Amino acid sequence: MREVIEELKKLEGKEQVFSFKVLDDTFLWSEDEELLSLGTLSTSALLENVHRCGYSILKSVIPSNYVSVVGVTSIRHLSVTPVHSIVSIKILVKAVNENKVTFEGEAFDEFEEVASFSFERVVVSLGSVSRKIKEKSDKIKSIN
Repeated sequence: MREVIEELKKLEGKEQVFSFKVLDDTFLWSEDEELLSLGTLSTSALLENVHRCGYSILKSVIPSNYVSVVGVTSIRHLSVTPVHSIVSIKILVKAVNENKVTFEGEAFDEFEEVASFSFERVVVSLGSVSRKIKEKSDKIKSIN
């Protein structure tokens, strides 16, 4: 794990920009039909894309027997973004503290800032995650 942490430390202070297009209903605010008809990007879809950016940054330096998981997240969704818009995510690796990596950034559509965010990803052994999933799955099976 020490070598992994050394590689993570090299990312500290680096900023990247990602983008995605609000394509279809899977991106839209959809808690009911009326909201879906508004055709606007949902906070959950935006957050999923933000988290995906952090994962992408870390995946380039984490060996295949490790994975990063979101531990803490915060988002301020500031403005609506209509379907077919392009969203740009500017993301900074703010800090690395052992196996915890803190990110912060902003998201913009073609006209304005639409969100600000921060989150932490924790780098853990893939084997550890797999064991925990199996343990819980076995418990669920035993009570059903």
